[in-house]
Amino acid sequence: MWERQVLPLVGAGHRVIACDLPGHGTAERPTRAGSAYTTAELARSLVLALDESGVGSGVLVGFSLGGGVALQVALDYPDRVAALALVDTTAWPGADAGARFGGRAAAVEAEGVGLLVQPAIERWFTPEFVAAQGEIVGRYAAWIGENDAAGYAAACRSLATLDLRSRLGEIHCPTLVVVGDRDQATPVAMARTLAAGIPGATLRILGPAGHLVAEERWVEFNAALRAFLAALPRRA
Repeated sequence: MWERQVLPLVGAGHRVIACDLPGHGTAERPTRAGSAYTTAELARSLVLALDESGVGSGVLVGFSLGGGVALQVALDYPDRVAALALVDTTAWPGADAGARFGGRAAAVEAEGVGLLVQPAIERWFTPEFVAAQGEIVGRYAAWIGENDAAGYAAACRSLATLDLRSRLGEIHCPTLVVVGDRDQATPVAMARTLAAGIPGATLRILGPAGHLVAEERWVEFNAALRAFLAALPRRA
């Protein structure tokens, strides 16, 4: 999902590590239905990936669930985070998160990941993008359909308990918050609250774009991310 970003960032002189969180891609899956990850567990997995890659401190760029994980790493392991870029994400997905994500997890375990595809595409992209970029949208639909049901459900349940609002003031590294102007999953209001809670954070609203702004507005997103990285102290 970061293929639009990896090569441009490498070309700009950055070392880039793209990780599969537990339950995703080629990472390990839960062994039984009903499993749940905590955000703290997912954060620990990311720190282990940094260890394995020989990275003492890095810039974490997290999208959606990955943004929540990046926040957790910055809070629990602040010495490992030189800066944060939080993309279409939130510190708290709302009062209905337990029912919403718990229900989604149970449905996927009962009926399979196929039921995710169309709702996800509608959340992730604007209708205009879907109409104009069928090949790209089809690729994302295929990726969604390849998800492991138990892994997806376990990750869903981590979002059901995510609430880091009271700790945002503890984050003191440079932070960029980016959101699509038509994001339905983590709307602009959530991004504003997130940026307001982190001292010195910068908010960028890009559009027209849904939840997956790094794909739908990838040129503008890459420019914003590269400018953010270029402005960081040399050690970052």
